[in-house]
Amino acid sequence: MRTCVLAAGLLAVGLVVAGCAFPDDLSQGVYVVVYPSTTLVADGVLAEGETESLAAKAFRQVSNIRDSGKVDDQEITNVDFFWTSGDEAFATVRGGSGGSAEVTGVDPGFVTITARAASFQGADAGSIGLRVAGLYAVDSVRPPTVRYGERVTLFGVRMHLTLGAVLGGEDLIPAPFTFQGSLDGLGRVELWVPPRATSDRLAFIGPGVFGVSDSVSVIEEDLFEPDSARPARIDINGPGGPPTIGGSPTLFFNPALFYEPVEFGQSDVDWFRFVRADTTQAVTLILNSTVLNDTAFSYLSDTLAFDSVSGGYFVVPGSWILSPGFYVCNNRFFFPAEERPVSTIIALRNLPDTAMQLLSFYARDGRYELGAIAGYQTVDRRIGPDRFEENDLWCRFADRNFANPALQITISPTISFEDSTLTIDNPHDIDWYKFRVTVSDTVTVQLRPRPLAAGVDPSNVDLYVMRASDFSFVGSDVTAGSFAKVKAFLAAGDYYVGVVDRIGVPTRYSMCIKKSIECSPPGAAPPRAAGAAASRGATAPAYDPTVPPPGWGTSGPRMLPSPRR
Repeated sequence: MRTCVLAAGLLAVGLVVAGCAFPDDLSQGVYVVVYPSTTLVADGVLAEGETESLAAKAFRQVSNIRDSGKVDDQEITNVDFFWTSGDEAFATVRGGSGGSAEVTGVDPGFVTITARAASFQGADAGSIGLRVAGLYAVDSVRPPTVRYGERVTLFGVRMHLTLGAVLGGEDLIPAPFTFQGSLDGLGRVELWVPPRATSDRLAFIGPGVFGVSDSVSVIEEDLFEPDSARPARIDINGPGGPPTIGGSPTLFFNPALFYEPVEFGQSDVDWFRFVRADTTQAVTLILNSTVLNDTAFSYLSDTLAFDSVSGGYFVVPGSWILSPGFYVCNNRFFFPAEERPVSTIIALRNLPDTAMQLLSFYARDGRYELGAIAGYQTVDRRIGPDRFEENDLWCRFADRNFANPALQITISPTISFEDSTLTIDNPHDIDWYKFRVTVSDTVTVQLRPRPLAAGVDPSNVDLYVMRASDFSFVGSDVTAGSFAKVKAFLAAGDYYVGVVDRIGVPTRYSMCIKKSIECSPPGAAPPRAAGAAASRGATAPAYDPTVPPPGWGTSGPRMLPSPRR
């Protein structure tokens, strides 16, 4: 039988070449071809219990009148055909008029359907190989070896109906928008292999179907290892993939990365370098740990250094670092009283550099997610970036905003600043404002929360004032709640205001800066939390954020703090 393969080898069209068994000159050079319907071609299978159409045509090979060395295929019309099924336990066939036929799937399996020309007994018969498939089936799994964070691909019938897959006792994570193929036939779907999965045969679940497929060998470390001595490169250029978070394209996402096991009392790192040429568009970086009692510390920077002798990671002079409770910008250091979060969300309306490094220390092993999403994403869609964003870095963004006449803040005897539209838009957000005092005098900086819901505001926002020339501490208010006030005598010159979300609760707030002993932020405010009213104001204790945290060196290379458990 002469056969050509369609639809990944599961649908075949061909001819029966058995030789001329009948001395009938009319059959000389005559052959039959069977054609599947467009649905069969698209699906690659015939569904159990469903009926599809086939068509047969007869042709005769004749010599080319212009070139005796060639033959032409001429269709023979008005031919009746006899149709047969190779095994009616799998499929039946019924012939119709004009060479048509209907084939019906009976049970899953492979079967050959044959058509013979009734008037040409010695002609070559035509045939088609069909696969009859049930509602759902997994044919194979690839690749045979994976690391955590890599994907396996399931091939089979109606793969979009996959309800789950398990490898070595661990549920695999479906990868959205990866289905390809026919909804009613052959297709493929991808799933991430998460930490704790082990080498085993892959078990799958479909609609009413449970089974096992190929064996998959698991290397128990993630696909970016080793990434301790140098960062793994992640390209976030281009338009990105299908929309996910906030309806924005995904530039990178992997929910199955692994903090590998470390010895008790020790720590290790995962280190990434995000590369993006276009710094004008917003990007949101998300690191979400699923580790119980998480001990991860994450640092976002333009440049970090690793010392192979000491095994430490260092701040590079002139670099910048964003990390809750630990900020660096052009050799200036800022250590606010800020809790470290389990998950890190850093939304940047525009990027400070074309490359950003994310260094994540950890002292406990487990799974985590890492993503880069196009656009400015917030955990509460009602609280978006305010007009000063981007302002997460004082020496990069606050200086730039001050150079913009629309965002410049100048304080004089006749000019003050008021804004009721400011936001802590993500947990542990930090906002910096630069302002200029034209005349030496007492200046008051004050803010108040403006939560969306009625009642006592649950946020805790701290206020810092720094001198711009040498980034020296002027004053702070770090008492409970988000009513904050700093009053100080300021010499003429430039200053920074730092607004820090201590506990990770986004909120709206208003702020005023005025040459006066009093300043009233605009907009309505919620009731103060118990005890907050007495502690806020000019008598609030000063907290100097330039004092290093425990373990931070005072001279020489500045090593990044790492966690211990």
